[in-house]
Amino acid sequence: MYPFRILNKRKYALCFFNAFCENLCLYIMPVFLSILLTAPFTIEKMKWLIILTVLVKTLEIVFNIIWNTSVFRFVEYTKKDLQISYFRRICQMNLSRIHHIHTGYLKKQLDLVTEETGNLLHQLMMTINGFLIAITIFLFQVWTQSPFLCIMCIFFILLIVVYNFLITKKNVAVQEKYNDTLSKYHSTFVDFLQNIRIVKNFDALKFSTNSIEQKFEPVKKPLKKANQFRSYRSDGINALIYLMYTMVLIHLFFQMKEGIDVFHYVVFYSTMFSGLDTELRGVANLFIHYNKFKSANDQIETMLIPEEPQNKIRNWNTITMSHIDFQYSQNDQLHIQIPHFTIHKKEKVSIIGESGQGKSTFLYLFCRAYPVSNQNYLVNQIPTSKAPDVAYISQEADFLDLSIRENLCLGKKIKEQDLLNCLEDAGLLEWIHHLEHGLDTLVGEKGVKLSTGQKQRLNMIRGILLDKEIYILDEPTSNLDSQSEEKIYSMIQKYLKEKTVIIVTHRMKLTELCEKNYCFKNHVMEEIGSRKQ
Repeated sequence: MYPFRILNKRKYALCFFNAFCENLCLYIMPVFLSILLTAPFTIEKMKWLIILTVLVKTLEIVFNIIWNTSVFRFVEYTKKDLQISYFRRICQMNLSRIHHIHTGYLKKQLDLVTEETGNLLHQLMMTINGFLIAITIFLFQVWTQSPFLCIMCIFFILLIVVYNFLITKKNVAVQEKYNDTLSKYHSTFVDFLQNIRIVKNFDALKFSTNSIEQKFEPVKKPLKKANQFRSYRSDGINALIYLMYTMVLIHLFFQMKEGIDVFHYVVFYSTMFSGLDTELRGVANLFIHYNKFKSANDQIETMLIPEEPQNKIRNWNTITMSHIDFQYSQNDQLHIQIPHFTIHKKEKVSIIGESGQGKSTFLYLFCRAYPVSNQNYLVNQIPTSKAPDVAYISQEADFLDLSIRENLCLGKKIKEQDLLNCLEDAGLLEWIHHLEHGLDTLVGEKGVKLSTGQKQRLNMIRGILLDKEIYILDEPTSNLDSQSEEKIYSMIQKYLKEKTVIIVTHRMKLTELCEKNYCFKNHVMEEIGSRKQ
């Protein structure tokens, strides 16, 4: 299964070995006790009993320390690697598919699958070792006393494992239904939590809590069924374990009646049954964790279907879009038409039109974020499925909870002076100098410590630093004052002079920079004017 492809096999084997040694020390003590108690009591025997007890317990403590430190690190590193692998897959997905994924729901499923991966690995290492060691020692000791009793114990152990497997397998559908409804409820809760400002600003607390309560209603029935199956599993395993224990006690009772000293047997079986009970329940939990993991992972796999990596267009002179008729779905009211659109290298083109006419959708189509027939998308007059390599600068300037420098560079090596020059041209250098930590100042979650104007100008700088051939500017001066707008205007002239630029705007001043102007009216694109370069 996909998540386990990223496991570090060497680290897993080391953790597995530590678990084996710890379990071996744990279950070898009853054997020592059984052997020593069969011989007549002597001081020498007592001395060896004490020595062996101290030695085994010391080794158990040592291996337990190694296990706790190594397995915790291993599980957490595995969960981290798993999250990164999923993140890579999301980033490689087509934007059209990403838009149809509910972030809250996806986050819940990712949290669930990473957590259950950790639980499964932890349970797997302890259960397999402990179960095999406990069963082997227990059955060997029983066989020496009664082969028939040993066969009966094997039958009950297999019955417990099979019963747990069947009841857990039958519970898969119920658990998936429960997880699905719970994830949707969680998604709603996260959505309200992320938009807490709307709730507070518009006095929508009652509405929000009622909505959350309503979303929990579909969870109640699957929750009830999941609890019922959990009870069936637990009660059934308890009954089978105690039935096997009773059978062994009856056997010991008849041995006692025959005049056989069974004291050491009672000690052995009492100790072993305590461990055996724990390990059998561990096997049950192993099935549970596996099914939880599989259910969550299957949900993610249906959302993150692998896609072939798409190469970007590097060498081009002309990009043409023609005879495009597009809507997101059959029931979607937005239905745009693009009779003809052409852009040449180093050309500046503006796209104007009222809100909701299809400007943003056109940009998505241009970037091949949504499917367009190759015959309607030409590069150098040649049909292609490739997308242009663009820098998309949105009016919604998003920022990570990192420093200003990190948000601007995003891991790229940018010369300090180039960075300062851009900040000066954007009118932000003096503001940066007055900050206590300068460029290393944290911007807060989603850039909460920045003003709207600062966000937009920093977003412009971030795009310029990408140094792409094609730039898409989506309302770059919206919500800016005249002074800030002038700064953006100057930066376009200075830094994007030799670049190909598409500008979506309401501001006529920006159209003056462009050789061609297109307008969306009634969801149809048309050219409204052009001038020679």
